[in-house]
Amino acid sequence: MSIAEEKYVSFTTFRRSGERKSTPVWIVPIDGGAGFTTGRDSWKMKRLRSDPRCELQPSNGRGVVVDGTVVVTGTARESTPEEYQRIAAAVTDKYGVAAKLIRSMAAVRRFISRSGPDDSTGVIVTLD
Repeated sequence: MSIAEEKYVSFTTFRRSGERKSTPVWIVPIDGGAGFTTGRDSWKMKRLRSDPRCELQPSNGRGVVVDGTVVVTGTARESTPEEYQRIAAAVTDKYGVAAKLIRSMAAVRRFISRSGPDDSTGVIVTLD
């Protein structure tokens, strides 16, 4: 099974100091690598803009890595708007109702806070 076929992945980025920061993400296969959605201003996006290196490892929904699994390395970049649409569709296909529910809750949150348009983006990971 490829890393992009896992249900959850611990996605690790690197601070400028070199310190690792991990967060669980939903992951989908895209363009021979992997992809996921996130906020354009999320910390993981800020870290990727200064250092595109990343590590992925199968995990549970809380980011606890699965024993006996290996770390997969790669480089990540922000997707184009077209790539984001493909990633978002793949996430909806793979995660179904849960993905739709999360998007709906985010839309309600934006409406209540009047925070403006959706700031979601995609991340494309090219695996080593």
